[in-house]
Amino acid sequence: MRPGAGAPAVSRLDAAVLQQEVQRLFEPTASVAGSGLGRVGVELELIPLNVRSTDGPIPADVSGPELLHQLGADSLGDEQVGRFSFEPGGQIEYSTPAVTSLAELVEDMGRSMDPLCTAARAQGMRLAAIGLAPWYGPEAVGLCNPTRRYLEMDRYFRRLGPWGAWMMRLTASMQVNLDLGESHTAEARWRVANALSPVLTAVFANSAADLPDGTPVASGRAWVWSQLDGSRTGIVGRMGGGTPPWAEYLTFALTARVMFDHEMKPVESVGGTEPAVRFNDWWIAGSERGPVLEDWHIHLSTLFPDVRPKRWLEIRAIDMPARRWWSVPPTLLAALLYDERALREVEELFDTGPDGATADLSAAACTAGLSNPRLRDLASVCFEKCESAVRRFPAGWFGGEAMGALSAFRERYVEPGMTQSDEARADGLVAALVPRLQQFSSLPTAASLPPRSS
Repeated sequence: MRPGAGAPAVSRLDAAVLQQEVQRLFEPTASVAGSGLGRVGVELELIPLNVRSTDGPIPADVSGPELLHQLGADSLGDEQVGRFSFEPGGQIEYSTPAVTSLAELVEDMGRSMDPLCTAARAQGMRLAAIGLAPWYGPEAVGLCNPTRRYLEMDRYFRRLGPWGAWMMRLTASMQVNLDLGESHTAEARWRVANALSPVLTAVFANSAADLPDGTPVASGRAWVWSQLDGSRTGIVGRMGGGTPPWAEYLTFALTARVMFDHEMKPVESVGGTEPAVRFNDWWIAGSERGPVLEDWHIHLSTLFPDVRPKRWLEIRAIDMPARRWWSVPPTLLAALLYDERALREVEELFDTGPDGATADLSAAACTAGLSNPRLRDLASVCFEKCESAVRRFPAGWFGGEAMGALSAFRERYVEPGMTQSDEARADGLVAALVPRLQQFSSLPTAASLPPRSS
């Protein structure tokens, strides 16, 4: 039965096809060498700043590939050491390979990123590890990577309000990638990762900002994301529900607005009552324009929940931390999700409270950080369980550097209820979130770009 079905639909897509494509995102993966452990990887985003212009943005005429070439990233990025890419506002992203231990991950991050940061300094730039640029507003940054996808994404968000420009041009995060695991652990990992999302936002807040009304927030990055488009962001997996994870995500995807179709064209809502049609409505109505299977694939790729299933878990709720703390988020998450005892204990920790409590914690996480007593208590328990769990891993799996960073981070931030944003605010690194829309009229339109290659 199609969701919302009543009248016969003309859609070219069968309900079973939609379901199967989402179920594939949750296919369990075998553990590494039968150990019960999974692989781990991260995606790091750094904001390049022009030191010669007092931490202004990099020049608009410097393209992403050109900048990466200047910094020697093209010689670093291969399958063995990960991949470098360029985000819409000029952020440099490094995606590590999926490795079989945290110690390997720490080694890869240092081997790949430290030379890049050194090369940037030699070029008069620095690569800032922070969640939201506080030095300038989005009007100072065009789309440094004006691909067809980013141009249409930019247009879509501008139809909803001003915050898409902030997100695309000025935010940076760390995304932690962990395996779903085998079938008996996959659902628990999905639910616990989602439940941890507000705690991660609070613990790793590193984007101090002032809201338009002057209210200070700990994670300006998370706040900006919360203002974008509630139909495609936020927390999807819920504790205590009897709904399979794939069914939760299918409902989420069907009710999300369509950013664009597979030809990168907007799909208007019927009667123009919404900025864009919801996929479910487009699917039920059906037309010669679709949707077709490629539209569903494109749509799934434009969903940005706090935890995104991709046949692994992409955990997206973390501000980009300062360099010395890069190992802490993957250490915390690997310990809590890969150790079955810790996973069960954290699941029990969150599997209480009224429905909607997680949403309330999400709001508190981005505004208050660890000054919120409930989040501070949860963070303290999670770090305690993490340090217990790591002792049950094979010797050397985490490595000495990661364990030292975890202990130092806990002592410096978690125990006193502080965040990196508190330190940044003390240093005056505060973004002023001003809701202004910019036209960016000098940017090319999608129609002016070369046709897509087949």
